[in-house]
Amino acid sequence: MEISVPGDEGPNKYAFPIFSELIGHFFPHSQKNATTWTAQESLVAGLMPPEVFTTAVSFCRRVGLMEALSNEYVVVDEDWERKLDAAVERDEGVRNKIRTYFSKLEEENSCMLSRFMEVAWLGMVWDGSGLDGVRDVWVDLVGVVPERSWKNSVQKLESLKKAALIGTKSEGRVVTSRALGIVGSHESLEESLLVSMTEELVACAQGLDKTFGAEGGKVHGGILTLGFLLSRLKLRGRLNSLPKELVHKSVDVIVNALLETKDQTILDAAVRSFSEISIFAVVHGDYFQNTYTRILDRLTELGKKGKEKAVLAIGHFAVVFPSSHKPIVDELLQALFAFHENRQVEVNFAAGEAIACLAGGWQSKSVRGKVDIAGYENTKPTEGQAEERLGEVLKTVVGMMSDTKPSLRKAVCVWVLCLLEYCGEEQQVKSRLGEMQKGFRGYLVDRDGMLVPFSQVL
Repeated sequence: MEISVPGDEGPNKYAFPIFSELIGHFFPHSQKNATTWTAQESLVAGLMPPEVFTTAVSFCRRVGLMEALSNEYVVVDEDWERKLDAAVERDEGVRNKIRTYFSKLEEENSCMLSRFMEVAWLGMVWDGSGLDGVRDVWVDLVGVVPERSWKNSVQKLESLKKAALIGTKSEGRVVTSRALGIVGSHESLEESLLVSMTEELVACAQGLDKTFGAEGGKVHGGILTLGFLLSRLKLRGRLNSLPKELVHKSVDVIVNALLETKDQTILDAAVRSFSEISIFAVVHGDYFQNTYTRILDRLTELGKKGKEKAVLAIGHFAVVFPSSHKPIVDELLQALFAFHENRQVEVNFAAGEAIACLAGGWQSKSVRGKVDIAGYENTKPTEGQAEERLGEVLKTVVGMMSDTKPSLRKAVCVWVLCLLEYCGEEQQVKSRLGEMQKGFRGYLVDRDGMLVPFSQVL
């Protein structure tokens, strides 16, 4: 589909097809215009075999993103797909440009955009677990396309719930559970249906003694969906649609799974859900008065084993505590500092991102990046809760740059980079750039080969 354009002086020498025309070509509303396949083929939506469908959806998504960016941000080379996906995931400016484009497209050609969201939905739920490579396209696009282009998905809630609870693949349940949290929190869903669905999810998630086969899938999907549903309800300002007792019961189920389960798949789900309810502050920090110590001990134990998501969860946990809970926040910070003894660079980066979450709260790009519904990107569920932390954490971490302990030096270098990446736009960070430069210059003579390129960033 790439067409060489001789003499093009722009950053790319290729011209992509027009996104809306490409959708109409691959995924026509009428079967009369569809490509004919052999009768023996298993066709997705009667259109094309799963392998072809996956390639078509993936390509259409990237064409749409490139069109949104006016082909300016990513040079088309052998690595353009990875670079494009990375830019969309990490760059807030890129995501804002994409949102603006799709908002305009929805006004001009709403049927075509809605059609692609329908197609992406099929990639997520096909055969109960979705198709490898495109099962997460729908949930990713929801963060950049107008809600009007997918709100009819609320009508498919029951089939989505079925995929989230009894899908045969755990990776499929992770995606459909997230989708169920997004769809189930929509304002058009009646409160009575929301309550009954939440009660059903709680019942499924409580069966920690049933970790095998279909029953294990229900426990896994139930725990995941509770985390996504509660957090998205809080994001939308609809958490009070559930009785407070039911919210607390749901949180208790997630915490109990985190503390008690021995099944690795369910434990991963519990860590993920705990992070979600923490980031969006589904309950106030005081709610964890009786379980705080056990939660921190459990996450620390997992972090020491190299579980990066558990390390991140410690940083996310701090979001629920206001500045008045300084002793608790300080303890969480010290737990993150202690991971320097792990010596794994991946754990150091996880700890660095977690420190940025703890320090910046909703000022941190990492936390803001968890908002996955277009139109809510400026919402801050805990705004002002951690105003004083960033300066204090910066002072501590920058001061540690002069430490001579090798493992700590390596970790601190990574932590400072993470604070720059996730909180670098804040004035408190900018005011300490000179101190950071001085600290990084000290790493230039370090014998550790990893630190030298890192220290050249400023």
